[in-house]
Amino acid sequence: MYSERTIISKLGGNIGSHPIILTSYPVKDLAEDETKDLLSKCLPDGIKVGEFCIKRYKKHHLISYIFRVEKQEHRDDLFSFSILLHKKYQPDNYTPILKKIIDDLQDNGVLSEEILKDYQQEIYDGINEERDIKIESNLIELSDLFEKVKEEPSDEKPKLKGSFF
Repeated sequence: MYSERTIISKLGGNIGSHPIILTSYPVKDLAEDETKDLLSKCLPDGIKVGEFCIKRYKKHHLISYIFRVEKQEHRDDLFSFSILLHKKYQPDNYTPILKKIIDDLQDNGVLSEEILKDYQQEIYDGINEERDIKIESNLIELSDLFEKVKEEPSDEKPKLKGSFF
C-alpha cells in the first residue's frame, strides 16, 4: 500500500475556534485556497467522532478518521488524521489501520496533539512499509492487520462502461 502524505487537522474545543491543518508529512506548503479545499475534505462539516470520511482530492483518495482528544478545560478538541492515498489503492483497506492507530494511542493514554505531531513521520513510515510502529513505549501492531486486510476479498464490483445489447 502506498500513501502520498498524512495530514493532521484540528477543530479546537474553545469558543470561536476554526478548523486548521496542524501539519502534514512529508511537509508541503499549500496555497490558501488549496488549504481551504483540503481542510474541508479532511474535517468536513457535520462529521462525528469515530466516523471515516473518504473523498477524492485531485487524483487521489483522501481517507480521514475523526476522533477527539480530551481537555481539562472547555470542550474536547476534534481531530482528523488523514491519508492522501494513490488512486490505484483501495481506501477502505486503510480504515482499520487508522482506527487501530488512534484507538491504541487512546487506550494507552498517550493520544495528544503533541504525540501526533511528534510521531507523524513514524506513522507515515509504518503505513507505507506495512510494519509495526512504536510510539512512546507502546507498540502498535500493524503488520498483521495489513496482512488480514490484503486477504479479505474486495466487495467492490467493477464499473461497466459502454452499452450492451
